[in-house]
Amino acid sequence: MAAELFDCDAFGGLLAGFTLRKSCDVVGKSTLRIATPFMYPDGSYIDLFLEQSVQLHKGDGPLFSGYLLSDLGETAAYLHSRKVIIKDSYRLIVKSICKRLNVEFENRQLQIKLDPDVIDQTADAMMRLGQACVRVSDLAYLKRQSSRSEFAGKVGASIRQMGLQPERGKFLPGDNGRDVYFDFLVKGPAKTSLLKTVSAATKDGAHAQFNEVLSRWVDLQSYRSKGTHKLLTVIQDKKWAYREDDLKRIGRFSDEIIAFPSDKERLRKAITAA
Repeated sequence: MAAELFDCDAFGGLLAGFTLRKSCDVVGKSTLRIATPFMYPDGSYIDLFLEQSVQLHKGDGPLFSGYLLSDLGETAAYLHSRKVIIKDSYRLIVKSICKRLNVEFENRQLQIKLDPDVIDQTADAMMRLGQACVRVSDLAYLKRQSSRSEFAGKVGASIRQMGLQPERGKFLPGDNGRDVYFDFLVKGPAKTSLLKTVSAATKDGAHAQFNEVLSRWVDLQSYRSKGTHKLLTVIQDKKWAYREDDLKRIGRFSDEIIAFPSDKERLRKAITAA
């Protein structure tokens, strides 16, 4: 932005063409479906639905005729497809998100009730509801991290049962000038093994993790070349969740790809080889 344009009026002009509506169509008899610029983690756009002339309770008050802006349960459906069910601790997180944004979560849908006399505040309601959809859908990432951490914990426990002492959450200086994180460092009789784990419920999730592992191993190739370290990729036993091209790519930069727990013995041999 040029210096002479750097004031609030000029900035407002830059936003003049911004809209919360990418497209809009009518579904049913009295419902608008509004495609918004907000996106779910998979890149799909979030739709909001505005129903008119519906009978609503507002708090503990009586029924009134107003408008209902909601996601029609699509955010909960998205999470369900990622094996995240909004209950227990997840429900508490959703409740906290909704409270901060003044949004309700009822009948598995995120929603805002609008009085007829404040329908002109729909833009503000769409902004709050869209933000709620984004933040709630991000629970899919929390699920992924929790599952991966649990799997890494099982790998570490198995290594300890072998009589070894894995060091968790270690860093080494990488070839490109940055510290590189990996899950475990295990000192064996001849070489030190560096381990990265992969555990995902979907091919998309596994692909993202493999890309992360690949970047780490590329940055640590000098350790492998010196013959002082092994780079071991330990994947959960879910063959259906892994793409063949990901496995081939990782195989070029990793000494071994080991399925766990089915190849537990292979893991032991790789770490303890003389």
